[in-house]
Amino acid sequence: MKHRSIWILTVLIFLMQGAVHLPAQSIKLMADIPFGFVAGGLTFPAGQYSVESLPPHIVRVRSSDSRLSAAFLTIGVSARDPQARARLVFNRYGETYFLSQIWSPGYSTGREVPKSRLEDRLAQSEPTPQRREIALRRSR
Repeated sequence: MKHRSIWILTVLIFLMQGAVHLPAQSIKLMADIPFGFVAGGLTFPAGQYSVESLPPHIVRVRSSDSRLSAAFLTIGVSARDPQARARLVFNRYGETYFLSQIWSPGYSTGREVPKSRLEDRLAQSEPTPQRREIALRRSR
């Protein structure tokens, strides 16, 4: 019961922190990601993926063949200026990439993926990850 209460409290905190968010409508974008990565507790191989923001604070990543999919809570982040292009930002520790942020064009707000336990552990030995950005395009 105690663990369930902690989980519910964590979800509520994420929802309250989401005052900054992507547009209210669902946006579906596509990306060709040339490396494997971790998102939402799953490891995805290199390939083509759709990235969809679902109101209010959820992002879903799905492989083009729909075999792999993960949906996860995100936290709002903001930039000084509206973004010129849609992109995914990954943190790299050694050879492991983690989805970190999702940005849509024309908005100064984006979504940030909370660090997993594995990413936290790797960040202890390499506190400043290498960052890699992948451009997104509108789905057809």
